[in-house]
Amino acid sequence: ADDLLMGCEQYFLDLEKKSEDFETIDKIFRLAHNIKGSAYAVGFIAMGDFTHELESLLYKIKNNQLKVSISIVSLLLMCND
Repeated sequence: ADDLLMGCEQYFLDLEKKSEDFETIDKIFRLAHNIKGSAYAVGFIAMGDFTHELESLLYKIKNNQLKVSISIVSLLLMCND
């Protein structure tokens, strides 16, 4: 989990510099999906539910329903923390 979270943090920072880098967005989405599945697998339901909500936000970014901004990156970093 620590490795996944560290990867997410770096990708969030990368996204701040390149807000329309869809490869980075896909990587973030996959990491969040792995965290969610792992959390549910070991019974961390609250963590899985939280990550599911984060995944919904990432889905909107991935599908151009929401544009990446400084405030979105800040929110993503807070979620990672």
